[in-house]
Amino acid sequence: MKEFKEQVVRKLPIWIKTKSIEQKDVLDELESHIWDKSEELAQGGTITSLHVREAIALMGSPREIAKEYRRRGTPKIYITKELFPWYYKSVIIITSVIIFGNLLTMAFSFGGENTAWQVVGEFFAGTASGIVFGFAIVTILFVQLSMNGFLPEDLKKMTAQKGTLGITVEKPEVDLAKVERKAEKKAKKKGILESQGSYIFMGVLAITGGFFLLLYPIATLPAIVDYVADPEAFVEWLRLIGALILAQGVVRFGQALAGNNLRWHQVMMVLHIAASCLFIPLILQLQYNPDIIITTLEGIFSGADIQLYVTIGSWIVAIGHLFGAIGELIKLIQLEVKGFSQKG
Repeated sequence: MKEFKEQVVRKLPIWIKTKSIEQKDVLDELESHIWDKSEELAQGGTITSLHVREAIALMGSPREIAKEYRRRGTPKIYITKELFPWYYKSVIIITSVIIFGNLLTMAFSFGGENTAWQVVGEFFAGTASGIVFGFAIVTILFVQLSMNGFLPEDLKKMTAQKGTLGITVEKPEVDLAKVERKAEKKAKKKGILESQGSYIFMGVLAITGGFFLLLYPIATLPAIVDYVADPEAFVEWLRLIGALILAQGVVRFGQALAGNNLRWHQVMMVLHIAASCLFIPLILQLQYNPDIIITTLEGIFSGADIQLYVTIGSWIVAIGHLFGAIGELIKLIQLEVKGFSQKG
């Protein structure tokens, strides 16, 4: 009996193995059935080991018994209907991380040996292969979870009950309603998104600044003509900066109009991340192309280490945009996991 129960335990799905009480109930019920069948086979006589062995054989194999506990959830294209929302969220998150990583790689690739078209081509190739690979891994994982009878509540309980060392922690009794109200109040106060007014203000400010850099005739200013080593390169650089600022302003204004549309906010966030990543090579270009500004500043401030100042300044700005993009990515993932919450 003990040997058979151990074989059944090895075949049980993980969701039962993580719940000692439910596992014990399953084994106790199995043992009870075996004893009942043994008593029936003994026909009122003394139960012997032969009766127990025959009863166990009639129960079926450990795999067949365990299979009954894997049939949980509503089937839906190899992944259960209950797990499908989790699967969808996981695909969105993995895709966002892959796109961000490839955008960042593309940003730091500009200015090297490859041409701009080669860099962009590598970005699309890397993004496509990464998404296919990530999609395959996530799909295989959720198919396995579905085949083992996992449900969302099992995953939540495992996360809630297990610490970082896998030790089960007994939770004190608390007023759940009070805790939930407090958490909801805190979530509204510290929302994932800014208020609509903040997005409008940031959008108008960025759009104004972007249009100024794009349309103002900077090339005709005496300071540009007389002091800049390469006025055309400087003006082109400023206009590219202006175009990215304008794009970020349009994105912020789009978020102001999005309201409670979660997906639209996420699309806008992806565009904002792309613009932030493209800022990085433009800022770092100041180091690789001295005619844009370094040569000019060296002529004005003779004796100063302009190269060092520009290097430090450009890296500070680039890292600032990098952290801004990471922050936007975190918000995008939080929206997918926690749902919509907005300040104001």
